[in-house]
Amino acid sequence: MPETVYKNISPILVIWLIGLIVCALFFLITHLRCRKEYQTALPVDNAFVKCWKRDHPTRRNVQIRQSDKIVSPLTYGIFRPVILFPKRTDWTDEAPLRYILMHEFVHIRCLDILIKLLFAISLCIHWFNPFVWLMYVLANRDIELSCDETVVRTFGETTKSAYALTLIGLEEKKSHLTPLVNNFGKNAIEERIVSIMKFKRTSSFCIVGAICLVIGVTTVFAASFQNNNHNMNLPEKFNSQYIIELSQGHHTGDLDPQNVFLTYLSEKKYKLEDFKLQQDEDMKRTYVYPAGNVEIQLTAYDVKTSNGDIVRVWDARQFSYHEF
Repeated sequence: MPETVYKNISPILVIWLIGLIVCALFFLITHLRCRKEYQTALPVDNAFVKCWKRDHPTRRNVQIRQSDKIVSPLTYGIFRPVILFPKRTDWTDEAPLRYILMHEFVHIRCLDILIKLLFAISLCIHWFNPFVWLMYVLANRDIELSCDETVVRTFGETTKSAYALTLIGLEEKKSHLTPLVNNFGKNAIEERIVSIMKFKRTSSFCIVGAICLVIGVTTVFAASFQNNNHNMNLPEKFNSQYIIELSQGHHTGDLDPQNVFLTYLSEKKYKLEDFKLQQDEDMKRTYVYPAGNVEIQLTAYDVKTSNGDIVRVWDARQFSYHEF
């Protein structure tokens, strides 16, 4: 019995599972190794930090600690977030401290750690897809850019230069990158600086214009969809039933081609019915005939008219009829 089970397992599935396990172990081991180092961090007993925490209350208790295991600030933890500073931080230089604390506070408030975790899970599942790897890199970049933008918006555009200089100073000290903390690599610092210096507050006029554009495009597409459903040449009213051909392969199994009824219900309602299965209500098929030509043929789950138009077929077990 086990041999039969093993033979039925696809080699592709085995390869995918191996890749998933390898990626998951990489993230897990790296995260656990870093958390072990962070456990030695000590709380910061500083008047400025206490004042800052009092001015930035959150439902989650944000701890501010310092460690000799890191060289630049970072944030970790979802339910009990921790802002971790290097042990050699100059606590008397309050200006850059405000920028750093606000930057990490934005990460905490926006649950960026959780978002990064979800991206890591997606990467583990879709490790074989190069576009998912690209998504992972770009998503982490966008998280940092969004955080920078929020900080600049909070302190004002006049602080862009000072904030950028703070980032440069931190980047010079940085030596490594961990995947499940809010930190940033050296290769992207230039892009962050450029983005900060080019930042301009979005005007209310631009926001209103963008909203109007989205509403307008949505309305146009909705109207176009409705027109496509209504602008059909329906056949003229008739009292008798038309017989058309149902091609092989529509029903389950290898049934021979058979005839079906096309019946007039109202000016905009028609039904197509397999008369050989009328006695069995569960098997009866009811379809809609929206085109202007009676010479139609059913193939698989589509209706094809003589002029080549393809129309969706409706199953009687789900829809008794369909209006246009």
